Amino acid sequence: MEYFSRLTIGMWRKIKAVDNVNFTPRTGHDCIIVKEKIYLFGGTDDDDRKNDLHSYDVHMNKWILLPSKGKVPLPRSGAKGVHYENMLYFFGGYQKKSGNFYKDLFYYDL
Repeated sequence: MEYFSRLTIGMWRKIKAVDNVNFTPRTGHDCIIVKEKIYLFGGTDDDDRKNDLHSYDVHMNKWILLPSKGKVPLPRSGAKGVHYENMLYFFGGYQKKSGNFYKDLFYYDL
């Protein structure tokens, strides 16, 4: 992995994924790292709140959209997540436009 070379310790460097990133630029999302993957959930882009879940594989340098089944969380910003026993847990968040603040808890089985 040349983009994580030990020769660049202390130096910032932008990573360009090998494929086109399939999500919009956003703020208010949450990221969780599990082993060699980073999971990105929700947030807000220029148009609306999101409830999608993406993973980035640091070895393959590639983003993918994960499938969503079951009772999917409503779109939101500000949710906070953790990893525990192969599950991603996300709590709360908000939709400022509607005034909704959530105190719900969801999990995604990896």
